[in-house]
Amino acid sequence: MIIVRLMGTLEDIATLAACLGEVVEVLEVSADYPNRGSLPLVRRYLQCRITDRTREIVALLVRGQASRDQPPSS
Repeated sequence: MIIVRLMGTLEDIATLAACLGEVVEVLEVSADYPNRGSLPLVRRYLQCRITDRTREIVALLVRGQASRDQPPSS
């Protein structure tokens, strides 16, 4: 299990949490906590689990990055 701490505006956190939910299994989502001294930012914690789908997505991203790092063939 992985615990992820998100900090940002409510809108940004909601957007990123939804994106993460497409890549990892989100087991639990905390309430939003105000950040001390940095209004309007909040914190939200996600308990996540890496799945086979996570591994597939990471492998595709790594392969895509590797192909971008290769010089064009002549």
